[in-house]
Amino acid sequence: MGFIHEMPPEAGAWQVETRRESFYLHRGETGDLSTFPTTGFSCPEESLPGLVAALKLVMSTKAYQEDARRPVGPCAITLESGRANVHLPVITYGAQLEIRYGEVPILLGRLESLLNGTYGEVVRGL
Repeated sequence: MGFIHEMPPEAGAWQVETRRESFYLHRGETGDLSTFPTTGFSCPEESLPGLVAALKLVMSTKAYQEDARRPVGPCAITLESGRANVHLPVITYGAQLEIRYGEVPILLGRLESLLNGTYGEVVRGL
């Protein structure tokens, strides 16, 4: 078992459990996180600022700093009907995700550029 962090208020319903080579990410009791085995997850668009706060918390941990590695796969975000579909390598356990530390910098960069309007690869669905 890893370390379950006390989350900052700006993380909203996101929760993080850090482990040695990865971390678990989930959305508390809200039940609005959809997972897709090995390929990513979907969450409400309005939860993205909280996800950014959660990822910044992960990057500040000793476990992350000791095991930061290169990403193992591509990362992209598409928006459709008020939901953000995040495509990156994950391991799913129901509504909980396991993400390797190497994925954090690229995911954080994509999310921040999406939120500030500079992410050029966003596809908006109807």
